[in-house]
Amino acid sequence: MEHSTWIRTDLHIHSKKSNEVKKGDYKGPEYSAEELIKTLTSEENSVGLFSITDHNIVNVSLYKEIDYLVNTEKYKGKINYVIGVEFDIFDEKIYKEVFHVLCLFKSKDVDTIATMVNSFNIQKETDYLSGLQTLFNEIHNLKLGKFILIPHFHNKSKGLPTSLDQIDQLTRLVFDAYEDSNNVTNIKESLSKYLKNGYADFPFVAFSDCHNLRFYPRSAEEADNIFLCSFLGNINNPFDTVKTVFEEPRLRISIPTIELMRTASIENSLISKCYYNDNSLEICNWLNTIIGPFGSGKSLLIDKIINGVAGVNLKYNDVVDKLTDKFMIEIMGSKYSSIREALSIKAIDQLIEIEQHEKINYCNVLENRYLVKLSKRLGFNLPKLKDSELDFKIDELLTTKEKFDTIYSKKSNAYSFDYEKGFSESNGYHIITDVSSLDFEKIVSEIEKYLINIDKLETLNLSGVKLFSHDDLETLKESNKILNIKLSEVKLIKLHLSAFQEKLQKSISQFNIDNDISSDKEHVSLVSNTFKNFCKSVKDLISIINTIEKILTCEIYNEFIEMKEQETIDTYIITCKYNLDDLQYVELKKHMYSHLTDDDTLVSSILRSYNKGLKLKGNKEFNSSNIKALLSSYQAKYKGGIDSSNVKYDILLTEKSNTSLLALSAGGRAKELLKLAFAQIEKNIKAGLKTIVIIDQPENDMDNGNIKKLIVEKIKDIKLTDSKSSSQFIVVTHNANVCITSDSENIIIAKYEENEFSYLNGCIENVHFVKDVCEILEGGSDALKARAVKYNINIWKGMEITNEGTKG
Repeated sequence: MEHSTWIRTDLHIHSKKSNEVKKGDYKGPEYSAEELIKTLTSEENSVGLFSITDHNIVNVSLYKEIDYLVNTEKYKGKINYVIGVEFDIFDEKIYKEVFHVLCLFKSKDVDTIATMVNSFNIQKETDYLSGLQTLFNEIHNLKLGKFILIPHFHNKSKGLPTSLDQIDQLTRLVFDAYEDSNNVTNIKESLSKYLKNGYADFPFVAFSDCHNLRFYPRSAEEADNIFLCSFLGNINNPFDTVKTVFEEPRLRISIPTIELMRTASIENSLISKCYYNDNSLEICNWLNTIIGPFGSGKSLLIDKIINGVAGVNLKYNDVVDKLTDKFMIEIMGSKYSSIREALSIKAIDQLIEIEQHEKINYCNVLENRYLVKLSKRLGFNLPKLKDSELDFKIDELLTTKEKFDTIYSKKSNAYSFDYEKGFSESNGYHIITDVSSLDFEKIVSEIEKYLINIDKLETLNLSGVKLFSHDDLETLKESNKILNIKLSEVKLIKLHLSAFQEKLQKSISQFNIDNDISSDKEHVSLVSNTFKNFCKSVKDLISIINTIEKILTCEIYNEFIEMKEQETIDTYIITCKYNLDDLQYVELKKHMYSHLTDDDTLVSSILRSYNKGLKLKGNKEFNSSNIKALLSSYQAKYKGGIDSSNVKYDILLTEKSNTSLLALSAGGRAKELLKLAFAQIEKNIKAGLKTIVIIDQPENDMDNGNIKKLIVEKIKDIKLTDSKSSSQFIVVTHNANVCITSDSENIIIAKYEENEFSYLNGCIENVHFVKDVCEILEGGSDALKARAVKYNINIWKGMEITNEGTKG
């Protein structure tokens, strides 16, 4: 593996050599390097990084055997080591008593390290190294290079106290990390204590402190309390792995059951490799950053990963041969042409894409097609409105009209009425012939029952405080107003019907006189049936017209305007409304006829067309063909507007009083869109969805401060909370913050040389690789240095130490 991966680590193992200084320290028989490594690499232990840290002495022969074995084919790349020693130190500047410190070296010069340790002349249990300055001077004089100190801490034997007053100074001076006792409760207590007091990355480790390899990691009676750390690093760079771990301890140290640190397990395996032509590229399960100069193939690689060669963007046609280029991704041992294919068969659950130069950052209108694409890229659901069911019953109206036309055409029959008299009133209620069957008094009484005595309510008070406010009373007055209008309408209907009933009776009597059939029962029956058929056909016609007219009233149209659906993601609300801004409401009667008054109805207008030849809009003849054309255009107009495809979306920010995203500046929109994307990622993690996140050059729309806050810190937070490793990040960037500060576990350098794209991946722990990374990234060296000194770690060890003291 060239990228960082989890390595079970034990940097505190003793050998028989300890007994030469500390009698009885090691309790088991002497072991060989082969026995040690076989024990550590067993399926039960699975240790990949270790150190033999005997008390004040170095087991030179054992280390030399180890060095040979870890470089054999059997163990190379599976296990590695750093040389270490456990010192007894007394330094009154730090603590009033002797304390134990693990000292680990980058150097593999075991003979020189052993010579230095022996020079301190610690030969019995009561001896100790006097002062840390002595140790620093000797390391410097012997040019042993970098080293790491890990003191015992908290409840560990010979440990430093947990006083907050001392910890800050201890960390500033010398210590990279602290080894706490093998006790979950104690470690939780220590970690929560320091996090609460602002020590966000206080580095705790827990090793076996094994004194008998036969019972590794510890004896049976202690087994329940023993657990080991896992370090996120690279097995081929053992010392720099440990060093890097202590720069980002909560992200790179995992201690079982400690929730405040990162979880080492990988329950979900996402993309593990890319195959391009005859080459392969490793992809890690966490953060992969792709860097390289302009035109090196960074975004091309992203495009291929997402869409495959066959679906790659047209802009790459000059550099991609879709017939011959080979490209595959690997997920859990299976190969796919692209993420799209893996999604289609549920090998992964979701892809989230954050593009550079989002269109929404620079537009005035949120286009539907764009937002649909955005929702797919960011993985959130868009709210939906239903298609309108506006059916103006055109065929039913025409059928009813044709039946009426048939009867109406027979008005010249000698025994028929002068039907024009049936149209003498402008309302449709005159068709009802039996006025006595309607209980007007009951209807009036029911309406009057709901009228409110406003004057009485206005005087009601409680201890002088009015119960009904001015606004309350105005609302109630409006209700009374509506009720009184309905009362007037009912009374007017009764008046019209009574008048028509009287008129109708006179017409029938006159018909009988004119035709002298008052005593002819057969003709009386014929007249009665003819009249009944006429009334029914008119009533049917009026009924369907009234039904059609009520399908889309102004009130119903306004309800469509206000209709809204929404989806909520964290502090964001995505809303959906019908896009009716350019569609004004016109009553159906005004669509059918010109120059109508407010008192006219569609019914009265159509009856006038029969009676007085009123023409349709545009001076068109009143016939079925023209009626159908006008109704069809009306239906198409509003059905097309009130449709699920004709909607407008908005993104509202609840943290900003539901302000629209479009109300913000371009930078503000970019910021909120990024926050929205990460809210969706976190939602997916909680749901356990296997999610691949692609981010393409986010720095193009954002300053360094927001990059750190909205990308770097968010990615780091996700690493801590994503206990099942269900999210995988692949980021194209030129920004050192994204690559280095966010602690990328896999850095991919893209190159374009001799008409060929190539990719090389490596890790932060590989100092030679990181030098190349820093040359590519602007501010890369500064970002790398900031990791090491952000908590003032290693200030002493970063200075040149001389016999006269220290100098910068």
